[in-house]
Amino acid sequence: MNSLKDFIRVIKLNEIKKQKLLERIKWIDSCMCSCPSPTYDRIGGSTNVKPDRIMILLEKKDKVRRSLKRIENQRAILAAFVKNLTSKEQLVFQEVLWEGSKARIVAKNLNVSITRVYEITRNIDHKWSISLNT
Repeated sequence: MNSLKDFIRVIKLNEIKKQKLLERIKWIDSCMCSCPSPTYDRIGGSTNVKPDRIMILLEKKDKVRRSLKRIENQRAILAAFVKNLTSKEQLVFQEVLWEGSKARIVAKNLNVSITRVYEITRNIDHKWSISLNT
């Protein structure tokens, strides 16, 4: 995934995935709460809770949290990249690359030529390529 547009597409898809992962954590938590409390016959004796069930749920929750962390890290990478752009580049990034607005509309809003919007977009892509190589 070398292209900035591809990375943005992944970030946007991750927002949907993030919601599903958060719902998964809620489900896991509810499953853990529904596990019966342990009852002991005597100290050190057997219980009615199978540790395997709890361990499986904890492992699932840990896996989901790792996926959420990856999503957050990708979002942080994009935010740091955008922060280092000039203010005009940030506007073009937001309008053209993030929201998918037409260059003609953005040019009119920024009071620049369409060609200038394309130049700024290419400059942003170039900066992205450089940031990948460093």
